[in-house]
Amino acid sequence: MSSSSSWSHEPFAKTVLCKGDGLCVDGQIVATRVHSMFLSGAAVKNIESMEENLPARYVVCEIDMTAAKKRVIRDNGLELDYKQNENRGKDHRSYVPVEELNADQLASAVSGGRQVALPAKFYIDGECNVHPTISNRFEMYVDASAAGAKALAVGQKVRFLTFGGSVFVERFESLSGAANVFGKNASGETAQLSDQWTKGIAAAAAKKAPEEECEGVDSEEWS
Repeated sequence: MSSSSSWSHEPFAKTVLCKGDGLCVDGQIVATRVHSMFLSGAAVKNIESMEENLPARYVVCEIDMTAAKKRVIRDNGLELDYKQNENRGKDHRSYVPVEELNADQLASAVSGGRQVALPAKFYIDGECNVHPTISNRFEMYVDASAAGAKALAVGQKVRFLTFGGSVFVERFESLSGAANVFGKNASGETAQLSDQWTKGIAAAAAKKAPEEECEGVDSEEWS
């Protein structure tokens, strides 16, 4: 499934579409599709700061939102480990308060105060498919070239961390279990689990007996 929309009136950039505090959005994926942006005109590029330009092709995750909050950057410059913070509980002395958002507040944050869960003039045809028309339904836009983007699938519970107050995803991590399948896009505790998983596979491979190798397959081809 795919969709598309056009943009021509101003830079298609974080400076325009990702203002305000970053968001942490949890949800279960109910559908995915590829979305393409057709950019036209001289106004669509931020010439002064090219790294601020947004990509034009996305894997879109339609989710039923289960929790949302504003991202928290600690005094040491590192982002709060939300999973660890949640496990501590609000009564723990090390718990860090977070600003939680309900569906209406999240919709306002990603739309610039419009109460519809998509940016203005971004994908008008899709506005009838998100909150508030469909309660708690949001769309998260993941750069199609990002590691792990193609692994996102219906049924997965995922945490999305956005650029500013937007639907555009900076990174994401699985909430569906201990094993992380999203590589370098993971953060915090999940990234540590990913590293442990990778090291475990490498250790097992190093101990592999010669007779276990597949017959008729060249070792270079197998690796």
